[in-house]
Amino acid sequence: MPTTMPSIISPYALASTYPRNGELEAWSRVQEYRRVQDYCADHPEEGSHAVSTALELPRSRIRPWIDGDAKPEPIRAIDTARDLGWLDVDVDTEGGHAWTRLIAWIYAGGSLAADTYQPRFYARTDQRKQFVKSEMDILASALSDVGASYRIIKRTEKAPEEMYGDERVNEIVVRENATLLGRCFAAAGAHVGAKTHEEPSGLPEWLFDASPETRAAWCRVYLLNRGTFREREPAWAMKEERADSYHEDVKRLFTALTHPEVVSRSGHTIFLHSRALDALLDY
Repeated sequence: MPTTMPSIISPYALASTYPRNGELEAWSRVQEYRRVQDYCADHPEEGSHAVSTALELPRSRIRPWIDGDAKPEPIRAIDTARDLGWLDVDVDTEGGHAWTRLIAWIYAGGSLAADTYQPRFYARTDQRKQFVKSEMDILASALSDVGASYRIIKRTEKAPEEMYGDERVNEIVVRENATLLGRCFAAAGAHVGAKTHEEPSGLPEWLFDASPETRAAWCRVYLLNRGTFREREPAWAMKEERADSYHEDVKRLFTALTHPEVVSRSGHTIFLHSRALDALLDY
């Protein structure tokens, strides 16, 4: 039997980014709403009182769903995300690669606000990296591939991420459905909130089940953002103050795609031999 490719964002995971409402978890609200809609489709003449009695649900909760166009927030998010083509994307497709690149960017050169899920991306304005495409080219392509519009803010002050030092960067802000996009990133396992020496503690598990091509897409973006080129071997250094478990996940990804001899780690820094980049660009 052919193996099923893992998907990145499920309706359940997206709903789980919403808080519980009273006694109900978000997914339970989704299931309850669908149960009510299914019953109403089969009994179109019944009003909210009859539906409440038949399903043994509080009338006050379901009446806005029946007499008006109200929906629980998680349902609206799922419906919109499905219309945008953001749900159940197979990781090993072109669309999956776009999501993979954006999620890598959240880890390496972006953030998800803990209170609003607003995603922010940063891209350097100089071209000192030894890659075929610039950071902005790759980021713009990935956002376009998932159908996200954006605007660019050219920052003049020091960038907020320690990775950029004193470099000036472009800040890329999503224009429409930004919070929903951020929730989708979170549903895919991207880290939410500030990054510290303890968080994030690791990478999404689906990354390790994805094809080498998908993992390479993640690693190329990560190296593009985090890598510092050196005039000696190992040619690349990726330094950040993160948990040991996180560093080990990153090292494991790069090692599986290249060779143990060209990937090493010392404390908070992962080193790559120049041959590692050659291997990543071959996928």
